[in-house]
Amino acid sequence: PNQKRSMDPKQLINCIQGNQKQIEIINDIPYALQTAKKYAGHNDLICITGSIFTVSEAKQFLTNDTIV
Repeated sequence: PNQKRSMDPKQLINCIQGNQKQIEIINDIPYALQTAKKYAGHNDLICITGSIFTVSEAKQFLTNDTIV
């Protein structure tokens, strides 16, 4: 989220890099959701996790997004 206390994604990627084939850092939550929806299949689930700030930004975007 756009908070000064947010963890640097480059630090976070070191925690999960060994478990993923491909990791892409997207600093903008709405763009990240659009990208996830682009890659997701019809029956796939997109899970939004993180702080209440992250979820709030995602909810605000999804509330205004007509293609959910």
